[in-house]
Amino acid sequence: MAFVYFDLDGVMRNLGKHVLGRTPQTWDDTMADGTSLMDHINTNLHVLEDAPPTALLPIILRVPRLCILTVQSDAWKPYTQRWLHKHVGREGLHHVMWFDSPEDKLKFVMTHEEKVWLVEDYPFFTDYSRIALVVWPYNKTCMAIEKFYSPIDLHKFLLRERVL
Repeated sequence: MAFVYFDLDGVMRNLGKHVLGRTPQTWDDTMADGTSLMDHINTNLHVLEDAPPTALLPIILRVPRLCILTVQSDAWKPYTQRWLHKHVGREGLHHVMWFDSPEDKLKFVMTHEEKVWLVEDYPFFTDYSRIALVVWPYNKTCMAIEKFYSPIDLHKFLLRERVL
């Protein structure tokens, strides 16, 4: 039996598609006016609260001990907490760990001696040995051992790892 952590954006919250109006094709996709995705979000923080869930969220919500690892600025956190309350439930049903960088999340996951996975979409990790990758156009070339193309793939993985 493994323990599985979950990233938030790109895994649970469909922020990129919500903001861009389409699935991002590259990590650095920009708005139609050339504004970066991050600049747009930072000047329109409400999108963090308004973004819809991904199709994976109903499967993820079946996990009994849901722990979310996420990188969020201090300005983003209140909006993210409201999104979590609306889509995941009140605190106590889930646990959130806030990190300063994706590399810090990876270091945290890699420090466990027991079998641990992070369900993630970030395309620039140096080690994917414990990353279960949600495949989007911007990360499809990543060399992850586990890859998910659909909610069914995620469900099968969680059953195989005896998380569900």
